[in-house]
Amino acid sequence: MNLLTLTLKSGVVGYLIILLSVIALAIIIERFLYYRKYRILGDEFMNMFEKQIGEGNLNLLEELCRSYSSTPEGRIALFGIKNINNTKGVIKEVMTTNASDEIKNFEKGFDWLSTIASAAPLLGFLGTVTGMIQAFMKIQQLGGTVNASDLAGGIWEALLTTALGLTVGLITLFFYNILISKLERKISNFNHVIAMFLTFKEKEEE
Repeated sequence: MNLLTLTLKSGVVGYLIILLSVIALAIIIERFLYYRKYRILGDEFMNMFEKQIGEGNLNLLEELCRSYSSTPEGRIALFGIKNINNTKGVIKEVMTTNASDEIKNFEKGFDWLSTIASAAPLLGFLGTVTGMIQAFMKIQQLGGTVNASDLAGGIWEALLTTALGLTVGLITLFFYNILISKLERKISNFNHVIAMFLTFKEKEEE
């Protein structure tokens, strides 16, 4: 008996878990592509930005940021440059606010993944309960005179939905944690951009 045949025996709850797995897979693929897109350009920008900060040329720094305005790091830095004549406190607030907006873009879909990782095992246990209810109803219908084949349907559903729910939940949680680590790296980049630009502002004031 192959995996597809087993899955088809999981009942309505099992189908719901499968639907959640499809949603989770779509989000995971989309998020990985999104992070990959900005990782390469972001790393390039960070290396060049640090170099330009060290040289202390505002015009070249602005030119660099504009050329990398497609990256969140570049956009955050541009907000700092546009407010270069304000105080450090204002600059930090503006850049931090913009960084928070960028973080929201990287967090899209995370609430769904978190929910699916939690809900899938619970649905699996629900399937276990409904499957066992079916088995006991069968026992009652047959007046207590039953054999293993009479109970097989309910037991199949009980065991399969549990296994399916746990599998989907664990896999979703695994990739969710990977994406969280990627987000933390981006947040570290954003904080580094802000810190370096504020250091640049200090040098400008000296």
